[in-house]
Amino acid sequence: MSVNNNDIKAVITQAMNINRGGGIFMLLSVIMLVVALQLLISSSIKMVEAGELDVALKRMAERCPSMTMRGIKTSCGPNGPFRLGGEGLDANAFNDVVISGLGYDRFTKEMKSQVLKSKSFTTRKDTYYLTKIMQDAKTMYDFFYPMDLSNTFFNGLYSRRISANEVFNGYFKGEMKISAAQKQHLFYNVQVTNNNDLTDEFKYIISLLPDVYNPDIYRKVIDYFGDLVTTNIAYGGVIDQLTSIKACYSDPSMITYIQQQLDSSIDTSALKPPNGYVNYAKVQQLDIVGGNPQEANIDKRIRSFSKNPAPILFNAVPIWTVFPVGTKQNNMKRAYDTYLSEFSQKVATDSKFLDSLVKAEAAEHERDVFIYWGQSSVCRNNLYNVPGCKAITGNCRSACLMNTEVIPNFQQGQKVLHQHVEGDTIRRLVLIKDKSDKIALYSVISLLPIYGNMQTRYTGTTVPITSGCVELNASNYFYGPVGVPYEGVVIKACVRCNPMFGANNCECPKL
Repeated sequence: MSVNNNDIKAVITQAMNINRGGGIFMLLSVIMLVVALQLLISSSIKMVEAGELDVALKRMAERCPSMTMRGIKTSCGPNGPFRLGGEGLDANAFNDVVISGLGYDRFTKEMKSQVLKSKSFTTRKDTYYLTKIMQDAKTMYDFFYPMDLSNTFFNGLYSRRISANEVFNGYFKGEMKISAAQKQHLFYNVQVTNNNDLTDEFKYIISLLPDVYNPDIYRKVIDYFGDLVTTNIAYGGVIDQLTSIKACYSDPSMITYIQQQLDSSIDTSALKPPNGYVNYAKVQQLDIVGGNPQEANIDKRIRSFSKNPAPILFNAVPIWTVFPVGTKQNNMKRAYDTYLSEFSQKVATDSKFLDSLVKAEAAEHERDVFIYWGQSSVCRNNLYNVPGCKAITGNCRSACLMNTEVIPNFQQGQKVLHQHVEGDTIRRLVLIKDKSDKIALYSVISLLPIYGNMQTRYTGTTVPITSGCVELNASNYFYGPVGVPYEGVVIKACVRCNPMFGANNCECPKL
């Protein structure tokens, strides 16, 4: 139903005949009534079109089975449970799900309904490693919310329905960096027929969109189909690991070790970490995408990747580019640009804010000095009654952590960390900071003569540093209550980059 100019003229003519002789007020009333009627009918038509659009969008979103970033979704009707797993699908249903041309929202990290027609998948069997070191919030946000569409998208971080803020707060505590590593198992590859070959369902969606730009209606397209459309997808499974590491740790063998961890995710006990790695790696989380999510055994889970594949690698284009050239494509680009601008500004703001928090925390603690006491023979001579250690020889690792101390905001000068007096001999362990903010450890022996001045000699020193740790073997200067030196006592002083130790027991990391 529509109203055209002839209809309006006919009504006005009729009104003039009725009011011939000068009923100007009545004429104006009729004209206003016609205009109001036209607006009302036009509004009704838009409401009908919007209602049809909502129904069509909802119908496509409820299609089942369908693909998600975690794998195939089955039993997903309005009254059915959400379940992942493609083992029960027949060949035709499997072929209908493992496709390309799906919509994707890079900010919510969701696969959406199909937009472009897809070719049938081809099989493959490949494994690849991906290791990304993120030194700051900006690097992580660029990886988490990629703006450069010339790069390939990776599953892993993207599959988690959590914000970048949550990941940052969980892993970037203090001066940290994140290692995002994964081993990808790829079994299928599928492409679109071409970048403008729309599905019949999406053509129908476009037909319901108004020619006049309506931000709310065009935003619905992004809500249901995402801001991007995938053009090439590699399906399979991935073992994904996030590790939080002190920013100053830079052993070149670290990446190799992380990849070995992924290879040996079933049993990592035989792996030998790089020197000092266990002291600097704080938080570690292993995640698996694809395969049977009900399978707790990692080896069996990996073997099920081909039956319940997830999109692991994919390329994508902006959704407005697949629209036919014309007014509606221009409208869609306008909605896309608005959506991109909103989230880009939010990402940039969050990134700057979190980076400022890290810098503020680093500035607040940049003069803090961390003192660690360790003893290589802790099980034979349990200095601090370390839990779990027995006074017998055993398999205890060397240099267990005995005690820690933080000296906040340590300025230029010296601090005696330990002192032992025996007769006319004073033994001290001293921390010194010079004018250039460098710290060093000294072991000092002072003799108290009967006559004359005290004689002092330095029997051990470390090289002064401005960042990192210095270590001094203090065995000959750390005495027990009866004047007997403890064996293998080591003291570490760390500034800016301090190692993070585990529990105080025989399984603690080496100093």
